[in-house]
This record gives sequence, structure tokens and C-alpha cells, in this order.
Amino acid sequence: MSLSVLHYGDNKNTEGLAGKVPRALRVISSSKIYHPMRAQRMAERRKRRFQKPRKLTPEVRTTVIRYLKKDLSPQQITGRLRALGKADVCHETIYEMIRRDKASGGKLYQHCRFQLKHINHWLSRKRKKTTRR
Repeated sequence: MSLSVLHYGDNKNTEGLAGKVPRALRVISSSKIYHPMRAQRMAERRKRRFQKPRKLTPEVRTTVIRYLKKDLSPQQITGRLRALGKADVCHETIYEMIRRDKASGGKLYQHCRFQLKHINHWLSRKRKKTTRR
């Protein structure tokens, strides 16, 4: 649709629009132009809107430590916290907390049944060299 085809002076409603682009064309053309400030604002809004609250708050952390000292497994702790409605913490998050504590010299790992000994992740295994005969 070309602008030269449109006659603005023919209708009373369009008399003042002689030098302006119609709204339909403004919408189409403005959506194809990149505006960095607008993009940044939209990204910040999305970030705020979809931001999840921290699950391992200090209160939940002390509760988890208390249950660990009673020799409950992270899976049992997760189930107990969900049943009580306190927090929905994944057992892997609890294991991560125990590993960080162990790395910093803590003793929480001693309350686990296997004391984090059998961590055997498939990515960390070394490939065995096979000899063909």
C-alpha cells in the first residue's frame, strides 16, 4: 500500500492528517524497528515477572540441618517438609548444601547414610581403554 494512493484532503476526518502516516502503517513499521531501550525494559519486566523466590531460606536451612542431625535422608526431609507445608525443597538441593558444607570443613556429611562416598556421575567417569586383539 503506497502513501501516494491515499488522499487525505478528500474526507473531513482526515484533513489534519496530511503530513502524518496512518496508524495502521505506524504499527506495522514500528514493530520491525529494533529499539534497545524498549527491549531492555521488556527484558527486565520479564525477569521480575518470572523470578522465583529462593526456596532455601535461612529458616528452611536450619530445619533441614536439624533433620539431618536426626539422621534423616534428604529424600525423607523433602517429604517431611512437603507434608508439613513448610517448603518445597528438592533433595538434590539438600545434597548440594551438604557438599558445600563438606568442602568448607563442615560435618553434615557424617549424618548421611553413605557420607557422600558413592557419587559416581556418568559424566565424570573415565573411559576404559579397550584393547582389541
